[in-house]
Amino acid sequence: MKIKNIYIKSFGKLKDLNLEFQEGLNIIYGSNESGKSTIQNFIKVMFYGMNSLKRSIADNERKKFIPWDESRAAGRLTFEDENGNDYVIDRSFGDTKKEDHTEVYNFITGQSAVHLDNYQPGKDLFGLGEDAFEKTLFIKQLGAKVAMDKEDEIMKKLTNIQESGQEDLSYNKAKTALENYKKSLKGRKKGKIDLLEDQIMNLKEEQQELEGLHRDNLEDSKLLQEKLNKIKEMEHNLEQALKNKVEIKNRGLSSEEEKNFNEKFYSGDIKEAEDLLYKATEAFVLYKERNEALLTMEEEGKNLQEQLKKERRELQHYEGLQGLEEDIEKKLNSIAMEKRELEGLLQQESVLEGEIKALEGRVVYLNSEFQEVVRVLNISTEEENTILKLEEKLQNLSHTIDAAKLKDSNELKKDILKDKRNNFKFLMLAAFIMSLAIIYGLISKSLPATIIGLIGILTGIYSYSQYKKASAELKSLTKEDRSRVELLLKEKTEVEEKLNELYEKYQVESYMEVKAKLDSCRSTISTLEGIKNNIKEKEKQLESLRAIKAEEGLAKIQGYYDKIFKQCKSSDLDSFYQGLKAYKDLQLDLMRLEEQVRTKRLEIEKRAKGLRSAQEELDQLLSSFKPFDISKDKKMAYYENFIESIKEGLEKIRQGEKEESKKLNELVDSLDEEIAKLNKKISESKEVKKDIEHKIETRFNNKRELWLVEEELGQCRARIEKLKTLFEASDLASSVLEEAFQEVQSNFIPRLNKEVGHILNGLTEGKYNMVTVSPMNNYEIKVLQEESLRSIDFLSGGTFDQVYFSLRLALCNLIFKEKTLPLFFDDAFIQYDESRLYRAMKFLQDYSKEHQVVVFTCRKLPLKETINLDLLQ
Repeated sequence: MKIKNIYIKSFGKLKDLNLEFQEGLNIIYGSNESGKSTIQNFIKVMFYGMNSLKRSIADNERKKFIPWDESRAAGRLTFEDENGNDYVIDRSFGDTKKEDHTEVYNFITGQSAVHLDNYQPGKDLFGLGEDAFEKTLFIKQLGAKVAMDKEDEIMKKLTNIQESGQEDLSYNKAKTALENYKKSLKGRKKGKIDLLEDQIMNLKEEQQELEGLHRDNLEDSKLLQEKLNKIKEMEHNLEQALKNKVEIKNRGLSSEEEKNFNEKFYSGDIKEAEDLLYKATEAFVLYKERNEALLTMEEEGKNLQEQLKKERRELQHYEGLQGLEEDIEKKLNSIAMEKRELEGLLQQESVLEGEIKALEGRVVYLNSEFQEVVRVLNISTEEENTILKLEEKLQNLSHTIDAAKLKDSNELKKDILKDKRNNFKFLMLAAFIMSLAIIYGLISKSLPATIIGLIGILTGIYSYSQYKKASAELKSLTKEDRSRVELLLKEKTEVEEKLNELYEKYQVESYMEVKAKLDSCRSTISTLEGIKNNIKEKEKQLESLRAIKAEEGLAKIQGYYDKIFKQCKSSDLDSFYQGLKAYKDLQLDLMRLEEQVRTKRLEIEKRAKGLRSAQEELDQLLSSFKPFDISKDKKMAYYENFIESIKEGLEKIRQGEKEESKKLNELVDSLDEEIAKLNKKISESKEVKKDIEHKIETRFNNKRELWLVEEELGQCRARIEKLKTLFEASDLASSVLEEAFQEVQSNFIPRLNKEVGHILNGLTEGKYNMVTVSPMNNYEIKVLQEESLRSIDFLSGGTFDQVYFSLRLALCNLIFKEKTLPLFFDDAFIQYDESRLYRAMKFLQDYSKEHQVVVFTCRKLPLKETINLDLLQ
């Protein structure tokens, strides 16, 4: 296999870099920071991807080589496999592994290389993982030393040289697995056997503790029984003392007063007499309270009766309201609404009558105004056309006369007068039209229109006076020129006469005035017709309102009001409502009082019944005493005196009993002291009893049953015996594995030592030709020097690198055998002097005849470089 080409689109500081590799030795030269290590790392990540998750930028390829100004690193690598097929690895890398993209395909066909791992094609191409690849084919700057990797992959490959070819074989993994298994069984008190032994010890302690607790329980049970027997004895003594006390208290106290009381009042027991007296006293108090309450309630009943009579007398003042209908308020409200409606109709009639009068007045006004211009309506179309033609002819004659006139000093004056007269003529016409606005103003009562009309009239008067004045002046000037324009003037005069006849006939002064008056007449006629129609419509509305006869309805309503007011002695509707409200309030008060009287009567009956019941109970209690006469008419004083006499008799008995009681009390006190002592002893004994019972009950709280502990102890002993057997078997297997591995080592390690020594002999020109390598001790190497093996740590840095250089090549030769895989060096010879460097380059020249070798260096080597990075940038 060999690499043919790499293209770096963006990787670290490098961008858009294309490098071609040749067979054999490739020397890539560049000064420091020219990108040599970056290219070497690019080749590695093409084969194995970016897998480091370390935080350090130096150890994390993703953080180190993704360009700052871009979000992805990308490129491709073209290689030729052992069968001569060209393949392309096209990859791009993002911030996380999920964002990475990899594609491996045949360079010729473009077909995906399904036989290769898509993310780590180097595993299938080299047969090595990333870690083993860096320890064999990929030699970094100052990184020649080889250490054992996690998976022991190199060791696995070397072992496989001697075995059947199963690559899963690994002494270290098996040895570690057995040691871990042994540690899981027994080691540092965390193994299963250690834990079981601790558990057995704990169970034994628990067993002993439970047995001790059982013994304590037996002793406490005996003590408890003794306490119970003693308590029973003391309780018997206490019971006897209490019986003696009761007998002393119940001992009869006979006296002379008691005999007298039995003869006079009660023959039974004094205690019974006291109880009867107590009950009789309570019954008397109840009887007395009920009697007083009944008297109070009877007095309240009388007051209510008086108030009821007073209210009834007050109700007689409203006799007129009593005969009214029940729904009188509703009826009056309905009549009031009807009255308001009728008054509204009358008001509408009045408004309509006023509107009709106003419209009729307007008709009269318009007719009077219309008479002034009505004659213009009689003008025929022929006369109207004649006026127009004559005015046009008159105008033409005027122009002809003006042209024929001499241009002297009077001519200009005449022209001015004519213009002035014509101006005033048109001003008169405009004033006439403005004066018509006064008609509209008077009809619509619009002040602005009236003012405009007055201005028009004043303007017309002024214009007419000025017009006459100008005409007179013009005539005087015309006489002077009559001889020159006599014929024209004569004709003009005839035309003017004809026009004046027509003007006089229709009271106009021009054709424009004729047209204006005709339009005014037609407008007035239209307005009159509209007003007349409006009058007819309002007269119809008025007739319909009069048909309702609102005045008659109002008269009937007023008559009804007068009747009601007379009956109820009211002056108007407000005083009627006030009286009605007072009447209804009085009715409600009367009903309330009647209800109170009825309720009070029932309460009095109930109280009287309760009083009789209390009296019967009192009679029954007092009849037990001898002097009480149940048939006698009872008075409150009789009851009270009788009860007092009984109390006096009992009081005499109590006075006699005091002295005897004092003696008995002294005897009872002594018994009480004895009883108190017994109670104290019993209480103390019971407390001790409770403590013992509590100990017995709680001694096994949170404790297991003894048989469960014994059963678990037996199970643990059985399990520990089984685990001890497994531990002995694991120990035996580990020993057998060690012996077997020593035998395997005796086969492949000599070959490794020989291969390393052969390469080192060539590099050092025979100075060092014998070495020993210990793969099981991180590939520690010793060299024969002065007839003794020495650790290479005693050697110079250049020799140190030569030894591990030899080891890497030896490992590649033994592991890959017939495979021709590329070998990569990144300034691996930085500690070599000139002679060592020369021999190393000579060796690589020979080695590159069968293998592709890529050397990255910043030193000028004795061989010409293939690629100079400094020239490419």
